[in-house]
Amino acid sequence: MRRSSAALALLATWGASSAVGAQRLLPELQNLAPAAVSQAPPLGELVPVADRGQRETLSIEGAADERAFLTRALETLQALPEGRRILDTLAKDYAVLKRTARISLLRFQGTVLAVRHGVEDIEGSHYGQAEPPKGTIELSRSIMDFKDAEQGLAFATVTLGHEIEHLVRNARIERTIAEHADAFDHDIADEEGARIAQSFIVLDLRLKKPTAHTEELRKFARDPEAYISEIKHDDEAYAVTFGLTGLGDPVAASKRRLERLKEIKATKEEELRKLPQLLLALAHMREVHGLAASTQDLWDAAQVEQATRQQTIEGYEKSIKAVADLSAKLRSRPGRKLLAQMKAAAADRRYRKIHEDNAARRRLLMERVRREGLPELSDTGQLDVDALNALVEKDKRENPAHWR
Repeated sequence: MRRSSAALALLATWGASSAVGAQRLLPELQNLAPAAVSQAPPLGELVPVADRGQRETLSIEGAADERAFLTRALETLQALPEGRRILDTLAKDYAVLKRTARISLLRFQGTVLAVRHGVEDIEGSHYGQAEPPKGTIELSRSIMDFKDAEQGLAFATVTLGHEIEHLVRNARIERTIAEHADAFDHDIADEEGARIAQSFIVLDLRLKKPTAHTEELRKFARDPEAYISEIKHDDEAYAVTFGLTGLGDPVAASKRRLERLKEIKATKEEELRKLPQLLLALAHMREVHGLAASTQDLWDAAQVEQATRQQTIEGYEKSIKAVADLSAKLRSRPGRKLLAQMKAAAADRRYRKIHEDNAARRRLLMERVRREGLPELSDTGQLDVDALNALVEKDKRENPAHWR
């Protein structure tokens, strides 16, 4: 999973006016129903062997401290209803496939740790990534660098569940409708399903404080259709994925996607050109007018954007190239097979059920969000961009010398 920079949202309006034994849960996660925790089996009982050679279906790899961290996240995940569903399904499917899922940590290049409203997050790179054909999952090593250990554990637990869901979904395709596996590589339903799974995990954790994932779920719940649509512009892997309509006519869908990505890139480039102005204005209002405390979130977001601006543009360039390459392939003789596979999948009732199941689970998710709610960000008196703009314009009128 990759997350686009949240700092760009503020720029858009600028200037417009191997320890495997049981471990205790952290306090933030101890508000789970006691029964749910006590009934969870030890890790060794959760992952069955796949053959007489006692081959495990799950392997945690890396240095000792990394294995301990991942084990704790896995144990937390296994204590949750949605986590148990994901892990049980993985164990069953991987046992049949005689495959081992390997989980490790990786320090992704370009990662920047960000803090907004006390919520720690990762910008500029991936939270984690899964490669279903290899059965591998890599979570960002930077999660271990979170200052708040409670947030770090929750972040790792949710991200781990998301990535394991990718393995689960691809394994199920391989076992049941393997002829559509190539088409599934270009289906947004894979990422949507993983986002739905991670959202159920967020709710199952019953967190008392906001995290990056509770805020992501808040955005999802606000407008589910728009949220899923935006995912397709968020990363080169998602850029070449479509819904059922797009799979039915991927040549036309690729053309539309390419045009949209070019538009978005141009908009982002214009926003980034405003970044130096924003930084100068923030520096002035903080140093001269004593607004350091009330502009801290804006300052932090702008600093993150400054640090990740190259990755932002490169990300869109990679996405544009990926879609252009796919478009050319689909219109070529070698691409005829993939084109036929995508169209066949979109027309197959069995395949369409993937989307129907996603829609049903999404409805259940949104109902839970409405019923249970999400922890709210604390009001720290932070100025938003509009308020900053107003103060800057006022200062320009009253103290023009400040801006020469």
